[in-house]
Amino acid sequence: SRRVDTDRDKKRGLSETAMQVVHENDVIALDTGSTALELVESLKRHFNRLTVVTNSNEVFQCAAEKESFSPILLGGHYYREEASFYGHIVLNAIENLHFQSAFIIPSTVSLVQGIGVFMHELVDVQKLYIKNSDKTYILADSTKFDKTSSIKLCDFLGKTIITDSGLDPDIAQRYRAQGVDLIN
Repeated sequence: SRRVDTDRDKKRGLSETAMQVVHENDVIALDTGSTALELVESLKRHFNRLTVVTNSNEVFQCAAEKESFSPILLGGHYYREEASFYGHIVLNAIENLHFQSAFIIPSTVSLVQGIGVFMHELVDVQKLYIKNSDKTYILADSTKFDKTSSIKLCDFLGKTIITDSGLDPDIAQRYRAQGVDLIN
């Protein structure tokens, strides 16, 4: 469908933008979902050596296609809807890891709520990725702005929001005026 293609173009665009914050040999935590898949495709095009840690089976499979990458799949309880893992086994593994960067894909971005998600099964994994990383990047396409969700994942402090070039300049200005670090 046309909307899927448009959203895919937005996700591909923000994934390419995210390449400016990744460095060769980084250890990165990568969330689940279609934006994460676009991001790993961009990483494969731009980098030779990365360690990609994820709880997403799909992201792991995609990262594993690049022989020079070191993909790590965190296992646990399987969440079929997202083809990913959650629960105490995943959390225990993350507790022992450190990342240069965590790339988190939220459901919503709002000046009122902060960063929001809908899937309660994955929120603890996302929070621990954030806690154990030097820098957190929130990857949100422009359709996710000024919306709220049922679960607050985190606030904006210390995070960088990466979005696509389709974000309305007035919205971008409003977020920047509130001190949000925004790249688009």
